[in-house]
Amino acid sequence: MLMHWDVQLNNISVRHKESDLRTVLFDFENTNYNIRGKDIGLFLTSRTGMIGGETLKIMADEEIEFPSKQEAKSFIEKYMKECKGLFHDWNEEGIDSFDHIYMEGVIGNMIHCIQLMLPRYLEEDHDKNMEKKEHVDGHCFWVNRMYLFYAASKRRLQELIGNSV
Repeated sequence: MLMHWDVQLNNISVRHKESDLRTVLFDFENTNYNIRGKDIGLFLTSRTGMIGGETLKIMADEEIEFPSKQEAKSFIEKYMKECKGLFHDWNEEGIDSFDHIYMEGVIGNMIHCIQLMLPRYLEEDHDKNMEKKEHVDGHCFWVNRMYLFYAASKRRLQELIGNSV
């Protein structure tokens, strides 16, 4: 599936003219083919203020939570409605059910966090800077925050399928 890769609130504009409502996406340089869960997970996470460039909230670790099913319901239901009209093989009883799409979003966010953390974590001075709690170009802070977002997604996944994760 073609994914935007950076669907966060800073990259979305809604235009409303009379009875015409249009959503416009910006920032396409990272667009590629991948799993839909990454975009869905990132979008749901960005709505909480957990991720989002200038809008990043500095929160206590215990406040970071991946959005609940109820919080994701409106977006996923609208997504399902649009896709049902676009795809002839849409299967709301299986792979395209609300629960499956929600779980894809949780897992997709975990994958997204790992892919963004790993290169920065593997930088030469990461361990030394972490011990000193230095912020070299913001990377140590950024890696720590991404880990917290990953952990929040993992906790939500554990709630969904049990503690075997």
